[in-house]
Amino acid sequence: MPDTETKDYRNKYLMEQERLAKLWDAYQIQEKALKEANDHISKQNTELELKGKEIQSLNEMLEKRDKELREMEREVTNLQKVTADYKPRLEKCQADLSKEKDKLAKLYDVAQELDEELKLKTRALEERDDWFMDNIRVFENMCETIKTRKEIAEARMLKEEMVKKMTGEGKPTDMAKAAIIGELSSIEVIDEEIAERLYEAGFKSLEALKKARSFELVAIEGISPTKAQEIFSKMKKL
Repeated sequence: MPDTETKDYRNKYLMEQERLAKLWDAYQIQEKALKEANDHISKQNTELELKGKEIQSLNEMLEKRDKELREMEREVTNLQKVTADYKPRLEKCQADLSKEKDKLAKLYDVAQELDEELKLKTRALEERDDWFMDNIRVFENMCETIKTRKEIAEARMLKEEMVKKMTGEGKPTDMAKAAIIGELSSIEVIDEEIAERLYEAGFKSLEALKKARSFELVAIEGISPTKAQEIFSKMKKL
């Protein structure tokens, strides 16, 4: 009867482990999508800042042109008071004034277009912010679910170990343990301390280590994501 229960628990544990692995993969995909969204938002912010600077520059130019226009209008008023000998000069000033007005009209149109584009960018940024806030809660809930599943799986493993101890099974000798640790530490990137932690975590052969998943190794103290990747790389060459 204990053997049957142990097998059942192990089958359930393997199913949960597979499910957690899928959740982890889905989480990584969502995390990548979130990073891309954040990068896009940063890019949009940069573009908005550039547009803001352009609008500020155009406003300054408009103010300068307005000042020039007012000065030219005053000059025209003064020219109207002079004699007919100054009429050619007056006509020239009027022609220049007309050109400046056309330029100002074009600048004003450009400013309006930039303002509309800025509003569109702002709305897009607000929509992305809303999307980010909605999805970050999903990611947080997913992390909490993964944590809970991990705790359940660890509890089941502990129970299996207790059953083995009660039935006298699965109790390797110190010599066997030392041999397994020696085998694991024969991998270039695994020292004896890491090998012992791998052994304690249930990886009691090179074959078991080959089947390990990234999150299982990272969960072990002293193994970073980079270290886990190095171990996987070496195991693939075996």
